Amino acid sequence: MDEKILIIADQFSSRVEKRLMRMNLSFSDLCIKAEPASLVSVEVPSGSGTVHLENAADVVIPEWNQFLLAPHEGYDIGSVATGVLERHPEFKQEMKLMKKSADKDDMAQVLYLTVPEVDKARHDVLLEGVKTLTDAFNVQVDSEAAAATVKIAPYLLTATKEDQDEAKKMIADRSDDYKKQAGESADRKKKEIEEAYQKYLEAQAERQSVMDEAQQALNPEVTEKMKMPS
Repeated sequence: MDEKILIIADQFSSRVEKRLMRMNLSFSDLCIKAEPASLVSVEVPSGSGTVHLENAADVVIPEWNQFLLAPHEGYDIGSVATGVLERHPEFKQEMKLMKKSADKDDMAQVLYLTVPEVDKARHDVLLEGVKTLTDAFNVQVDSEAAAATVKIAPYLLTATKEDQDEAKKMIADRSDDYKKQAGESADRKKKEIEEAYQKYLEAQAERQSVMDEAQQALNPEVTEKMKMPS
């Protein structure tokens, strides 16, 4: 097979792999818990431009659904909050004062971010986000494959029938493989979303049970019956 065809095929793979990485990074933005990858895309206003969040603040995860952001020297807590808000408006933000160190009284402002629970509405939005990203990736793969096919066409004019079929199959097989990888990533994300939704339902049931018990305790008749021997 002509070496130029192999080069074109490798260029096709390189472009699609980058798109696959971007899709997976976008999946991280569909947050169900506090994960560092969720903040990778956050840009913080600084001067006339922006900087990546990692260059503007330290990030700690004190709870499974919570981030704590401590701005670096020279960065304003408001700018950090603005950067996060632009990328993740769904996060609950709360500014607090915290000691800079255990042996000093100096205080500094920090930002707490809480990832919202996955209720039914959010569950549906997140699943739709996964579908949108996956569908867009598959369209991009088809587009890249079509472009690669056009590029190799001139080199197939004098190629054997066997080489022509092999070249076309190579592009098609790679396309199918990347779509399969995307589908597997999407399935993993959807499973995480479903698990988070079930966790929300269980928490709701527990909260309802506590409320029911409290309501019963406030009802004199129920309280009296509970005291009576069976």
